[in-house]
Amino acid sequence: MQPHTTRPPAVTGPQTHSADTSDLPTGLDEQIKQYRQRRRDRHKNECLPTRSRADREAEEIVRFAVIWAPFGGPPGMETFVQFGVTGRGFVDKLRQSILQARCDPHVSRWLARVYEY
Repeated sequence: MQPHTTRPPAVTGPQTHSADTSDLPTGLDEQIKQYRQRRRDRHKNECLPTRSRADREAEEIVRFAVIWAPFGGPPGMETFVQFGVTGRGFVDKLRQSILQARCDPHVSRWLARVYEY
């Protein structure tokens, strides 16, 4: 005779409860809706980028130039791969980016000496 085994009760997935607010006072129901809407709006606004694509690109060019400055600037192939320009085109783009990124004046002067613009 085999021992009698009992099976555990079937486990179902997590129970989801819908927010039934029908039994709440009218004013409270409206407050909950407003709260949820404000929360959704706040989350949506937090996820939006605060800087434009052009600003981010300008900052990236300046950051790249600062990294390569101790070596006299980046090789032409590196600027071509990163930004699609070489030599003088990179220097022109850097000068525009410094203005757009509103760099510190000391950094601007240092980069001007290194990149001779």
